[in-house]
Amino acid sequence: MNKRRETVLKDERKKRKSIETEWKGSLTVEASCVMAVVLFSMAALIGKAGQIHDETAAAMVLHEGVEKCRHEKNIQSEDAEAFFKRNAGLMLRYTDLTVSIQEKGAKKMGKVKGGDWEKQIEMKEFRPEEFMRMVTGITGGTNEN
Repeated sequence: MNKRRETVLKDERKKRKSIETEWKGSLTVEASCVMAVVLFSMAALIGKAGQIHDETAAAMVLHEGVEKCRHEKNIQSEDAEAFFKRNAGLMLRYTDLTVSIQEKGAKKMGKVKGGDWEKQIEMKEFRPEEFMRMVTGITGGTNEN
């Protein structure tokens, strides 16, 4: 009986060993699939972050260029476009940004385009006397100084 028990134990050990070997190989394959998904997800997140960075940076520099064109009397729209190109900084995704700033009457319009993304800003001409009239109307024309 002792010999039979040893044989049964040997068979069980062999089965366990084959199961352990099977699990080790299976775990390696599953881990490689999970790592591939993780790496592709990280690459997609980094790409999206670059896109958001470029859109934000381009919109901010465009806004500053239109504001310069709006407030400064001696600046031309070509100078504002050159300002944009100088200060756009490092673009991670949209390397082919185009900008145009136009003046139509009392409006200043700026547009930036890159790939399938586009941003447009329109502003009226800056009139400080209108602002002063509104402040005077709000305060009732009193001078607190």
